[in-house]
Amino acid sequence: MSWNKTSIASTASLNQIAQTFSLKRNVAGSHHLRAKTDSEGHTVIYQKHFSTTKFLAILGSADAKATIRKQRQLANHLLSEKVGNEYGSGTVDHIQLRGHAPLRGYQVEAMQAHAAVAAAVDQMELPQRNADKDFIDRVCEMARDHVYQLPPEASAGRRIYEAKLFIIRTIVEDGLSFHFRHQPETLKKKLSELNSLCTSLQYSPFAQSLDLTVVAGLSSLLKSDENPVIHQLETHIANARQGHGARS
Repeated sequence: MSWNKTSIASTASLNQIAQTFSLKRNVAGSHHLRAKTDSEGHTVIYQKHFSTTKFLAILGSADAKATIRKQRQLANHLLSEKVGNEYGSGTVDHIQLRGHAPLRGYQVEAMQAHAAVAAAVDQMELPQRNADKDFIDRVCEMARDHVYQLPPEASAGRRIYEAKLFIIRTIVEDGLSFHFRHQPETLKKKLSELNSLCTSLQYSPFAQSLDLTVVAGLSSLLKSDENPVIHQLETHIANARQGHGARS
């Protein structure tokens, strides 16, 4: 007895899994993900809106509960592996995926947002000092919301890039808001220039290595009276990297 079973091969990517079980398009029924391997060694990740096993578990069957628990743990393990492969081996522990017992369809989509931001924070080596932690946590939360809104087909690389760019823009915006706090018209102009420069960054030599020196370069350029164009930004970022290298 089973209705509305949806399944996908365990070899599928996170994007394919997220699209198959997306709650953004379908909010009806149960979305707990389970996985099992058949006698031929083929493993599938699946969900059933209803099944005899689930029915028996509801009635209190210990064996049925154990079966469902085992199948959910296997799904969790498979998704953990995929997060590690697509976003970096340390990302799984960073987002504490292994502690998420009940996996749902929407969590696969949200999981990618958490993984992308965690990978971005790690690659950018964001400061973790007590003075910065609360601010960085708030920025990361906003970055996850931003990444979550990306198209479902967005690659892991694009998600990480978008997370980095959002974090950089938000940190610089916060600094500009303080620096020009008594000059509202100037601040409005600087924030517009910031958005324009961030859009242009993807075409610059620094697009593949967004880090805190990009934050320093953007801040330095926008607080100066220089023309806010990508060529000038590249010079400011290069200077920031030189200074960072000297301090290291």
